Order: sequence, then structure tokens, then C-alpha cells
Amino acid sequence: MAAAIMISRSVSPLNAGIGTIFIFALLTAACAQPADSGDVFAPVLELHEAQENVGLALVLMKAGEVEVERYLGHALVEHDVPVSAQTRFQVMSVTKAVIGAALIKTYSAGLVDLDAAIQTYLPDYPSPENGEITLRRLAGHTAGLTHLNHPGRKAVYVEHFGSAQDSLTVFKDLPLVHEPGTAYSYSSAGYTLIAAVLEAVHEKPIQEVLDELIFEPLDLQTMAPGNVLAPTPNEARVYSYIDVWTYEPVEELQEVPTWDFSYNYGGGNLVTTANDLARFAAAFTEPGFFSVEELNMIYTKIDPEKSRWGFGWFVNETESGDKYLSISGATPGVQAGVAAYPETDIVIVAIANSWGKNSAGGNLVIDAPQAAVAAWGRQTE
Repeated sequence: MAAAIMISRSVSPLNAGIGTIFIFALLTAACAQPADSGDVFAPVLELHEAQENVGLALVLMKAGEVEVERYLGHALVEHDVPVSAQTRFQVMSVTKAVIGAALIKTYSAGLVDLDAAIQTYLPDYPSPENGEITLRRLAGHTAGLTHLNHPGRKAVYVEHFGSAQDSLTVFKDLPLVHEPGTAYSYSSAGYTLIAAVLEAVHEKPIQEVLDELIFEPLDLQTMAPGNVLAPTPNEARVYSYIDVWTYEPVEELQEVPTWDFSYNYGGGNLVTTANDLARFAAAFTEPGFFSVEELNMIYTKIDPEKSRWGFGWFVNETESGDKYLSISGATPGVQAGVAAYPETDIVIVAIANSWGKNSAGGNLVIDAPQAAVAAWGRQTE
């Protein structure tokens, strides 16, 4: 494994109330470490080593400034290219947070009605027999759209779509899994349908919509929808110790095929550096890029009786009642997660370009980073 690069800066006290709902084993591991900045990511690094992941990028940010960042392993194993601050990763469902942000901005501009039938913006989209598919239901995953699971989506990995509207052919004629608004059913297709609406109302491709509403205002120069037809500078390849079709463990590291995720513009097609992802998430910790009214919308569950989702994020609460946002993404070879804590102005990002050994469950990018935030808070009190 390549040597780690560690950058530490001044740290500030954290609210002691944060970080109470984490896996106790990870938290115990963090507590057992010496209290210095070199151990900030101890819970994540412990899992990273156990899983034998190929590469890893970690960023902890406070008040919009990087406090600690760490890069380990390889972006390209076969060429001995190390992971660095410039490495761009696939982050899959983390894409939904970006689409949710663009939807909020579009709503604030008065361009969409969140409760109007989707046919208001896409007249040719099939109408369900009962109920209505709306932007609000799509964002909360209660619209009833199906989710194309891997490996069931194998056929679309080799087809390129020029826009989100073009990709609707993949799922628009598939039956709904339930009547809109009656239940929760996770669906990346639902967020691609949101992206298609954004294209329709802004009259431009989703890449340009996101550039205008999100990437350019926040100066996120490495964040963009993936495009397998164009070379992407510094993009990591993805690897796996789990067979990509059977999900059975394998002894030798596999390189995951290069798949085209353009069928999933809204639900899982984002490429970014860890630093830009952290800077994006930092916009959700205090008013600025978002207004107070917009942040109130973002931190409110859309349908709390059925779903933990807000607009592009899970809306969570610590045991002390503080709200925070989280989102993760996965596909063979990809583990990605980000969380934003407004009470303490903290953001943490963890991205790996591999499925390591025994890596199912998302602990590397969900639970372990949360434990790292809690440990860092104790070190800086």
C-alpha cells in the first residue's frame, strides 16, 4: 500500500452532543487511540486495512475549511498511480444530493411545482392508473418507480445516453412497484426522472443545469456527470475482491469493467474529488449558498411516516436531537459517503475505489466516518 499523505491544520472545539449513534465497536477502537490528529480517521483506517481496499480518500472539514485530509493506496494499481487530492472518484448515489440541490434551487426560482403531476413538465411520460407521480414524491422515494439493481441493469451498461430525458426509455414503461405516495421504495430511476424535469424546465442538458446552479457558484471544478466517451483526468479505476456478478468473494483482486452510467444521470453518475465533495456538502451546514428557507426544506423529511429522505439526502438525528444529513453510494468497486453536521459546521467524506474483503454493508463510508467525527470532537474539546 502506498504511503499515506496527511495534512493537519488548526482545529476548533466541537459540540460535545454530536456523535452518539455509532457502532460501539468502531467507537471503542477510536477511543483506544492516542488523542492526536494522526488518529482522526482511526475508525475508517481500521476497516480500510481489514478490507484490503485499493485506495482511499478522506476529508474532514469545519466551517468550510479542510481540517484533516488523507489519501492512501492506488488510483490505478496497474500503473502504480497513488490516490491524491486530485483523484476523481465515482460516487454513485451521492449524485442524488446534487440533483436534490438543483431541484431546491429550481423550486426557489419558481420554475416547478413540487406537487404537480410529472406530466406538467414531461407530457409524454406515462401516467399511472392511480395517483400522481410528483417531484416531491420522487425526491422522497415514495413515487413507486422501480429501481434497476445490479446485475439486472447489465444491458444498459453498454448504452450511452446523451441526456437524462433520453435515458427515460430505460424505465418509463416499467410497472410501478406501488401506487404513488402510498409507500417507500428506493429508486435511482426516480432521481433520473427529476433530472429529466430539470432539463425540461431549464431547456438544457443536465450537465449544463448543474454547472449553472451548483458547480460554478460553488467553484466545484472537478465535480461533473461521468462520461465514458470522454477522457476524465485523474479518474480512479475501480477494483473488487467480490465477484461483480455473483457477489461471491474472490481471492485475487479483480478490475471492475468500465460501465456507462449515463442511464442513471440523476441517481448515480457523478465523478468528483473528495475535497470538492466536502466543499459541496459544506454548503448545507449554514446559510449562504442556500437561504434559511431552503435549508429548512432540506432538513425536513419529505414524508416522515414513510421515508427518512429529504431532497437528495437522508435526514437524521443524533440522540441529542441535532439534525444532520448523510448520503452514500455503492456499485461494484465503489464505496462513497458524505455527512454534514450543521450544529458543529462539520463535513466528513470517505471514498474508496474498491470493494474490499468483507466490505458489504457500507460501514467504511457510513458508520466509521461518523465514529471519526465523534472521536475528533473529543480530541478538540
